Amino acid sequence: TVEEGTSRLIQPPAGYSRAYWSRSDGRELPSGVHQVGNDLKITQAHPDHSGTYHCDLYHVDGTRKTIPYEIHVQ
Repeated sequence: TVEEGTSRLIQPPAGYSRAYWSRSDGRELPSGVHQVGNDLKITQAHPDHSGTYHCDLYHVDGTRKTIPYEIHVQ
């Protein structure tokens, strides 16, 4: 849960060589939400930022693990 108007940095678990963030509905990340390195940064949270995001984590050998993150802006 993120308070409206605040910023939040969401960090995936460590131990992966790279991460790729996306929305579960396939749409592009909304304005104010962007990937910084392997992290997801939400700037001035807005209700439109709410939803399920997927973080695809990749090991050096190319194997992938996907973790869903449910974000609620209040």
